[in-house]
Amino acid sequence: MGEVPGAYEESERAERVRRARLVGSAEQSAPAPGAGPGLPPPGGSEAVDRREPVEFRPPEPVRTPGTVTPGFVLCYECDGLGACDRCGGRGWFPDAPPGRRRCPACFGRRVCPICRGGGELAVSDLSAYQRGYYPEL
Repeated sequence: MGEVPGAYEESERAERVRRARLVGSAEQSAPAPGAGPGLPPPGGSEAVDRREPVEFRPPEPVRTPGTVTPGFVLCYECDGLGACDRCGGRGWFPDAPPGRRRCPACFGRRVCPICRGGGELAVSDLSAYQRGYYPEL
């Protein structure tokens, strides 16, 4: 089982677009009197998201003990969820002061870093260390 198609490329593309916008806006005009870092541009205000926060629902598991492929075991990190267990598949943490902080486990990719979203691991590919998580093997 592989990674979610395009997850890494999408985050890289978004980062390049964000940087291009920052560089373009900095080169576009000189600061007006009374404007400075952290202040909104003169003549307008920054966009504010006023929508109600949506309650986060964790994703459904990709694999369960009954749906594991023969010759595979449930991922020891996510227990078959397929999503990152630290951020719950969001790719970010909402508790950081500036708003969002990228997940240090999946780096915003939203999938489990061990099974890469598959929810299961091939027994033949497990290292000696990983086999320690499965005493029945």
